[in-house]
Amino acid sequence: MTGKNYEGNYSSTMGGRVWWRDIKAEGDYRIQQNIISKRYRIPDDKERRICSAFEFGYIQKRLKELCESGENNDNRYNAKGHSGQERQIPV
Repeated sequence: MTGKNYEGNYSSTMGGRVWWRDIKAEGDYRIQQNIISKRYRIPDDKERRICSAFEFGYIQKRLKELCESGENNDNRYNAKGHSGQERQIPV
């Protein structure tokens, strides 16, 4: 994955609080940066990785697109359902 942008099947991030720091939060998404590799990622409110990249500009653009489109990732994972309520993420 080095040097490339990644968008997959929204795999679980397993939290990663030790290695990732929050940069920005908006809606159900946030931008995080790995403290070692400096790679960025966008997890959703269920800790699923939406995308990752080394280019911060790309990550900012994707966050904006996700928030503007109102994309609901639960369309791919609707077995558990979703209340539709926004979760507040401390920054």
